[in-house]
Amino acid sequence: MRWGDRVTFVISVGVVCGWIPAVQAQIRPDDTLSTPSRVDERRPGRFVIREGTRRDRLLFHSFREFSVPNRGEASFRGIDPAVDLILMRVTGNAASSINGAIEILQENGRLSNADVFLLNPNGIVFGRNASLRLGGSFLATTAESFRFEDGTVFSAANPQDAPILNVNVPIGLQFGQRPGSIENASLVDATGDRFIDGLTVLPRQTLALVGGNLLFSGGAATAPSGRMELGSIGEDGFIAIAPTASGFQLDYSETSTFQNIRFEGFATVVVDGDGSAGLQIQGDEVVLADASLYLPPPSE
Repeated sequence: MRWGDRVTFVISVGVVCGWIPAVQAQIRPDDTLSTPSRVDERRPGRFVIREGTRRDRLLFHSFREFSVPNRGEASFRGIDPAVDLILMRVTGNAASSINGAIEILQENGRLSNADVFLLNPNGIVFGRNASLRLGGSFLATTAESFRFEDGTVFSAANPQDAPILNVNVPIGLQFGQRPGSIENASLVDATGDRFIDGLTVLPRQTLALVGGNLLFSGGAATAPSGRMELGSIGEDGFIAIAPTASGFQLDYSETSTFQNIRFEGFATVVVDGDGSAGLQIQGDEVVLADASLYLPPPSE
C-alpha cells in the first residue's frame, strides 16, 4: 500500500461538496469518428455497441451521452482479440450514470481481455447495481483528454477523430479547470450477488477511479491480486500512465493540486490476494468516515 505525501487522513463526519445529480440513462454516439460507434437498444435499457474506429491495437468510441439504466447493460460486442485497449469518451454535457453492467465481449461471446478506459469530464456515478464484465483492467476518469507520446490527444473537450499516426497506449490523462466528481455506490458483482465485490476486475488486473472529488457512498471496489488506483485531482492536472504486469500504474508527480476523497456508509476496498500490486490513493484530504480496506500484507 502506498499513500502519497499529499494525503491527509481524517476520521470524521465531514462533507465533500459538488457531487453529481442523477441523469437519465441513455447511450448516444456522436459523429466525431470516421467509423462511429453503432448503438442498438435491443430491449429497454439493454444497449449493444459495435464498431468504433480502430487504430492498430486500439479501439476508439465516442458518445454524446453514456449512461446505463438500473439493471441495464452496455454490451460492447465483436471485439477483435488483437485489440489491447478500448478508449471511450463522452463529448456531451451530461455526467455518466452507470447503474447496470458494462460488458466487453469478443465475437464468440467470451470476455475480451482488452483494457477499458472511460472518460467523461462532467462526472461519473456508479450506482448500487453497477458492475463490470470484462477481462482486462478498467479506468474511469473525469479528465478532459487522453494524451499520446507524439503529442496528439483524444479529447472530450475538443472532440476530433481518433489519432492516426504513432498511436500507442496513451501516456497520460490531461484534466481541465474543473474536473468532474466520481461517486461509487456499487454493491453487486458480475454474477449479481450483493455485498461482495461492487466494481470488480478479474484477478491481476487494475481498477482505477481518477477524477475531481471522489466519493465512496457505501460502494465497494475489488481488484483481487491486482492493483487499485484512487485519485482526486485539481485543476489542469496531468497524470502519467505506465503499463505494468497487472495493468498499469499512475504517476502523480506532475500534478500540484488535489481534491478530496471520502469513504462512508460501509464502503469497502479490496486489493488483497497473492501477487497483489497494492493500492495507491492520492488526494488532498481523505476522509475515512466508515470504511473497510482489505490490503495485502507488507512486503518483507
